[in-house]
Amino acid sequence: NILQEINTSIFPRHTLEQDESGALFFEINSNKGRSDSFQNLLEALVESSLTLASLDKEEERTDTQSPWMPEGNTTKVLQHRNTRHYTHDEWMNILENDVLKWTRTAAIPSTNATCRSHAYPILKTRGIIAMPPYELRDLLLDSNRVKEFNKNSLGKKNICILPSSNDDETTVIVEHDMRIPIVGTSIQTLALTHSRPIHCGDGGCGCDIGYIVVSRSVKRGLEEEEKDPFYSISILRPVPNQPEKTDLINVAQMGVSNHVPGFVLRKIGFMGASDFFANLRRLCRK
Repeated sequence: NILQEINTSIFPRHTLEQDESGALFFEINSNKGRSDSFQNLLEALVESSLTLASLDKEEERTDTQSPWMPEGNTTKVLQHRNTRHYTHDEWMNILENDVLKWTRTAAIPSTNATCRSHAYPILKTRGIIAMPPYELRDLLLDSNRVKEFNKNSLGKKNICILPSSNDDETTVIVEHDMRIPIVGTSIQTLALTHSRPIHCGDGGCGCDIGYIVVSRSVKRGLEEEEKDPFYSISILRPVPNQPEKTDLINVAQMGVSNHVPGFVLRKIGFMGASDFFANLRRLCRK
C-alpha cells in the first residue's frame, strides 16, 4: 500500500471535527480520538460526490434545461452526437484524445444540513486514460508522484491516515503546496482525501469495479478561518471491453479567496483540467 509509510498509531492525537457552521476542521494535538460520526461523514461525502459527478444523458444535452452547460468544443461534439451520432470507434477516439468540459455553479458540499453554503463555479471534465482504474487510483493517491501529473504542485505530503471501514478504502489528511497559474502566488492547503471502490456496471468488460477519489478542504483548528475552500472528485470507471483503460470523470471546485479573484477562477480551472489530462496521457505513453 502506498500509504504504509505513515504510522497509523498517530491517529489518536488527531481528530476530524465540525464547527457550528458545518465546516470541517482537523484538530492536531487532540486526545479525543475518532468521532463516532466519522464514518457517517465519509458516507455523506461519497454520496453527495457521486450525485454531483454522475454523468448521464442530461449532461449530454446542449439546451438550457441541464444544470451542466457544455463549454468550448464540447458543445459541438455533443450536438453532433445528438443529431448525426458517432460510431463507437469515433466516440472512443474523442474520449481518448480530447477533454470534454462542462460548467455549473454549485455549493461546496457540507455534511451539516443546516449549514449555509456559498455557490462557486464548478468544472466537470471527462476523457479516457490508457491505464487501469486501480493503477490510476494509486497514482492519484501517491503524494510522492503528484508532480508527474500536476506541474503546479510544489510538494504534497500525507499528515496521517485515518481509520477506514475496510481494507479497500483509504482516508488520509494531506497537506499540499501549490503554485497558482496566472496569479503567480502559491497556497498551502489541508484536505481530507477519501477513496473507495464503486460498482459501475459490467458494460461487457468483465469488470464492474471502479473507484472514487474525493478531496475536501479542512481547517487546522476550530478557530481558524476556512481559506481557499476547494472540493474535487475523480470517478474512475473501466472502459467497456477495455479494462486496461479508465473512463475518467473529474470535478473540481474552488472557492473565491484573496489568492484567486473570482474572474480568474474560470480560466485557471480550464487550464488545470486540460493540463491534468494531458500530463496523465503523457505518462501513459512513456
